Amino acid sequence: QRPGIVDPGLYDLLLDVLSVAENLPHEPSAERARLLWSAAALKLLDRIGLAPALSHCVSCREGIGESDVWLLPLDVTIACADCYRNLRAAYPSATSLAPATLALMRFLRREPLGRVLLLTGLTDVFAAVSHAVFMALRQAPLTKEPHGSETIFALLS
Repeated sequence: QRPGIVDPGLYDLLLDVLSVAENLPHEPSAERARLLWSAAALKLLDRIGLAPALSHCVSCREGIGESDVWLLPLDVTIACADCYRNLRAAYPSATSLAPATLALMRFLRREPLGRVLLLTGLTDVFAAVSHAVFMALRQAPLTKEPHGSETIFALLS
């Protein structure tokens, strides 16, 4: 334990974010900056216990594999397609997450932040992940609303 550091994992995340930002080889695109922000935000939510569960359906508790799922906006949980049919009336504004989006969210959650710079992929998938993470942040009981990708983009450029 380092003196003055209450949560070493959170401190290490901050150091990782600062290191990646400092060592960017070139100015990232707006979408890449949003993806970096999303990865850092998802890791933060995970660290403080507020990240959505990405491995199982909130309703039936079955594991979620490589199929479409639904992100339920009020509590930012994941429902499988079968369960969402029964939940549709309660969650009319749920967002469909394609398998590639869910796979990228899982990757961002577990891999070091620097590996995000190595990713190549479709802009649609990057945007869907950023939207899902933004929804998770909006539902998190934080005292201030996150500034979002525009602030991160400004800091990185």
